[in-house]
Amino acid sequence: MSILERQLQADLHTLKLDAGKKFPKLKDAAERADRHLREVSEGGVENDEAFAAILRDAHEMLSPGILAIETRNARFMAMGLGYVSRLASFDAIDPSFFQQVGQALRSGSEGSGDESVQLRILQCITASMQAPSLLSSKTVVSQLIESILALFGSKSPVISNTAAATLRQCVNGLVEFATRASSSSQIVAGPAIAGSPSEPAKVDAGALVSSEDGEEAAAAAAA
Repeated sequence: MSILERQLQADLHTLKLDAGKKFPKLKDAAERADRHLREVSEGGVENDEAFAAILRDAHEMLSPGILAIETRNARFMAMGLGYVSRLASFDAIDPSFFQQVGQALRSGSEGSGDESVQLRILQCITASMQAPSLLSSKTVVSQLIESILALFGSKSPVISNTAAATLRQCVNGLVEFATRASSSSQIVAGPAIAGSPSEPAKVDAGALVSSEDGEEAAAAAAA
C-alpha cells in the first residue's frame, strides 16, 4: 500500500465517521471516494506517483474535501483543508477540477473568523502552489493568490503576516517553476527564437498581484 493511499484512507474514514447524520452529503461523498480508492488499490498500483496520477482524473476524490470546507463548521473545514492539502502535496488534483476548491478557499478566507481555519487555508494554498499540475494553470494560481490577498487584509497580525509570508513563498515557487519549465523546453526544443511558438511561456508573477492589496502584500513579503 502506498503512503498516499494509506493517508487518504485514514482521512476518509474520519470524515465518514464524524459526518454521520449531521452532514449526509459529506458522508456519502467520503464513502464514494473511499470506494474509488479501494478500486484503484485493487489494480495493483503501489507507487505514490502512479497512484496520484490515477486519482488526478477522479473528481469524486476531491468532493469530500470541498464539501467539508463548505460546511462552515470549523472542525470539518480543518479536516477538509487537510484532505485537499494532502491531495495537492502529491500533485493528485487536476486543474480542471480545482475551480470549486478555489471558490471554497476564497469563501472560507472571507467568511471564517476562526484563525485556526485561516491558517489551514494558507497551508492548503502553500501545498497547492507546490503541485506542478496546478502551477501550470494561470486560473488556479490566480484563485490561490486572491485567497492569500483576502487573508492579508485580516485585522489579525498573525494571519496578515502569515499571508504575506505565504505570498512570498508562492512567488518564489512560481519563479522556480517557470525556470524549470524554461530549462526543460530549451533542452527538448533547443534555443528558441523570441516570439516563436517554441519559445517557453513566461509566468508573470507580478501581473497576478496587481491590486492595491497585492502591492501592499508584496511589500510586506519583501520586508
